Amino acid sequence: MFLNWLHTLSDLEIGFLFGGGGLLFAVVLPLVIRIRYKLNVPDELSTGALDAYKILCGLTIALCVFSLVRVQSSHLNTEDLVAREAQAISKLNRDLKSMATNEAEAFRDDLNTYANLIVQDEWPAMAKRERSDKVSELSSEMTQGLRAIKVNTYSQQVARAEILATFKQMVDLRDARLADFKKSLPGYLWVALSCLIGMLIISGWFEKRTFFTVAFTSGTILGIAVLLTLLVALDGVLAGENKITPQPIIDILPQLIADNPSLIK
Repeated sequence: MFLNWLHTLSDLEIGFLFGGGGLLFAVVLPLVIRIRYKLNVPDELSTGALDAYKILCGLTIALCVFSLVRVQSSHLNTEDLVAREAQAISKLNRDLKSMATNEAEAFRDDLNTYANLIVQDEWPAMAKRERSDKVSELSSEMTQGLRAIKVNTYSQQVARAEILATFKQMVDLRDARLADFKKSLPGYLWVALSCLIGMLIISGWFEKRTFFTVAFTSGTILGIAVLLTLLVALDGVLAGENKITPQPIIDILPQLIADNPSLIK
């Protein structure tokens, strides 16, 4: 898929690709053909093409901005989910430490394994739009492990209730993260953008004024190229230079080991 290939490029390379390709088809090619074959565009056709160009330019920019707001909102929301999931794991670790029981310590071992599996196994799986079976299985085992935690005092009972609430929040955040990573700009919007840009370029071919073609058309094409570059960059949730990483979860891994003496080798 063309979009997947674009995500293998840097943002600068994507910008040069869109900008250079746009100038080639919208400015260079029509001028070369017009000069080569000495074509003369009628005034009526040139005037109508100019009006169409302005309308198509406005529609293209409006759709680009609309799409950009949509993908940026989704991108920021997914980043927030990853950060909140890391906070939930860290809080669960602290709550388990306050229990000070053997069962709680054993559960913390599983929690450390859970966090590492998210980074090492689930993140590569999400790039394929899949979820990690290992993380899902461990999550089910941890649910059973919560029932094994015995409470002997009222303070432990309160701590256990807090642990249950935090664990549920952690699982819910994982499900939300997995759902959000599958979101991307709908195909029909890409098709609409492609059609508008194609019609915009073709309408610019019928402008008879050379300076207008070079100056005005070049400016609008480069502006739209910038918007398209931002759109592609933000649409790649797990690809490209702006991909979302599990860094918030990676940052708390040392805390899990440091807070749990049973994990220190």
